[in-house]
Amino acid sequence: MECFESLLPLPTAVAGITLSKCILILGWLENIFAKIGIKISYTHVGIIIALIFVGIPFVVRAVQPVSKKLDNQYEEAAYILGADGKTTF
Repeated sequence: MECFESLLPLPTAVAGITLSKCILILGWLENIFAKIGIKISYTHVGIIIALIFVGIPFVVRAVQPVSKKLDNQYEEAAYILGADGKTTF
């Protein structure tokens, strides 16, 4: 969670430079996906990756307080119904 929270105060310019370095034609992420035939830069896939990168910290900030307030009875009920430790939070 702290990893995502550290992205929140990141200036927009830094996020843009980081994304362009990873995704653009000579970026390392683009090279990985190009080997399997997926083009990222200047496509809808690239836009979706950028929106996820920018939006995840806000989602974490909204969901984290709610998940901390949940009562333990829901977790216990999940264990009774067969969920393991990885499935419950």
